[in-house]
Amino acid sequence: MTSAKLITGEQLARAAASDFRNFFLPLCGPTILIRVGSVQNPCIRSNKSGSFIVIPNEMAQEKIDNPDRLHFHLLILGHEIAHLVHMHLHGETLEAEDNSSLEFWADFYGAKVMMALIMFGEKVSQEYRTLQPSRVSFEQRVESIGNGVAMLKPYYNENKRYPLPLMRVSLSSIGVTSFLRQYYIGQNPSPGWMLTVQRKILLHPEHNDLIKFSSDQIKNFAAPIKRARRWHIKMQKRNDLAYNLNPRMRPYISPIFDESYRDMEWKRKKIYEELDELAVLVGEPDMFKSDQSRWSKPDIY
Repeated sequence: MTSAKLITGEQLARAAASDFRNFFLPLCGPTILIRVGSVQNPCIRSNKSGSFIVIPNEMAQEKIDNPDRLHFHLLILGHEIAHLVHMHLHGETLEAEDNSSLEFWADFYGAKVMMALIMFGEKVSQEYRTLQPSRVSFEQRVESIGNGVAMLKPYYNENKRYPLPLMRVSLSSIGVTSFLRQYYIGQNPSPGWMLTVQRKILLHPEHNDLIKFSSDQIKNFAAPIKRARRWHIKMQKRNDLAYNLNPRMRPYISPIFDESYRDMEWKRKKIYEELDELAVLVGEPDMFKSDQSRWSKPDIY
């Protein structure tokens, strides 16, 4: 492959924006505008015309020559798309904890957007197949995603307006797992694939220092989930876009928060059944038993 054939960060961003729009019903998807500017980090901005994503000049000009860089760019774009599609700039001024909960959600949802783009995006999947041949194993593919997540480490800020760094790594891992759980429905793979995702993303060598010195950062998922859910339910009274997602994409990237407690409990039960299978597989049958009691109705509402 010659450098002339390599896609740039700006081209990838525009391809991702186009593909994400096509995940919605015809003429109903969001018009995601991409702008390039002198910003330190990718972000969303808004003016009288609406919201748009701004990417730094360096990111826009970078030639993407391997799947690790592709995943890195898509994770960033997915995060910003999450902010945009959930109307995170349209609410009232946020308290630090509310802002952190929205960043929490953008990390999780953004990882699912990345997966949707490489699996189902017409333009992005073509670039992915160019850089990642079909003969590559599942473990190698997830390892590349883990490398992309590891590249995000310089972007993680330790302040109260953002989730803690190890929590953000965990959210990317959980987002990938959530997407693949839907993708594998009916295929009945061994639950060992979930362990592969954890090993290659959360336990990536680049995260060793976070795990060694900051392992207590992964705790209390309930609080930001409750805050994010409450905020999004309120905003969805004004967000018709959320209901225009193509039905085939809803299991993967639905932005709607209208599930009943009964449905959520059923899903929670299925997840822990799978985790218990995984625990048996690794020889620790009680690994997730103590966690299951944490998710009660007050934790969700």
